[in-house]
Amino acid sequence: MSQASSTEKNILIVEDNAPSMLLTCALIKRILPTAAISKATDGETALALLNSQTFDLIVLDLVLPDINGIIIAEKVRTTPNHPNFKTPIIALTANVFPIVQEQCMKAGINNFIPKPTSEATLRETIEKYLEIARL
Repeated sequence: MSQASSTEKNILIVEDNAPSMLLTCALIKRILPTAAISKATDGETALALLNSQTFDLIVLDLVLPDINGIIIAEKVRTTPNHPNFKTPIIALTANVFPIVQEQCMKAGINNFIPKPTSEATLRETIEKYLEIARL
């Protein structure tokens, strides 16, 4: 299995469900073994991280205990000087209704992946947005 080059990639995972967080982290570490992963388990923590540092990729659950993931994406995308204004955002969610996908796109979320996902699907999406060549 080939692995993508992950030199200096900084990834934020926003997920409130502990098993989903563990799985997402494990999959990303398999895809990007040297990536730095920051974690947020709620919207407030996610916004604080997003406002204070620049990420190469954001993996965002939509259903969080305090702030909806779509609102988080809107806050990032509607602030032109935001440090993550152009950072790719991938929604990783069990909410697969077409209206939710439409809301994601309107909020500036770049891609929508339904849960549960496979390593292959996540790899393909990450490689697309980070333009990482396979070794």
